Amino acid sequence: MDVANGNQKQITITNDKGRLSPDEINEMVAEAERFKNEDDQVRQKVEAKNALQSYAYNVKSSLSDVTLSEKFESEDKAMIEQKVGEVI
Repeated sequence: MDVANGNQKQITITNDKGRLSPDEINEMVAEAERFKNEDDQVRQKVEAKNALQSYAYNVKSSLSDVTLSEKFESEDKAMIEQKVGEVI
């Protein structure tokens, strides 16, 4: 499935030229299924990291807003800026 545009296609592996035996094809399909869970976990981790970074940048830009920035005490603002810097 193409994540960018949502297109999804089915892939059929055939042995037209005799290069792969049916056992090798089945092994490739099984291996793909085995790594599917790992791929999903990596994708979720990357999405979570991107969401956290996006939130950190939003907080950082909010702190540079004069009206909002005035509502924080200098100590709190410094702590928030430090934590945002660590996340980024």
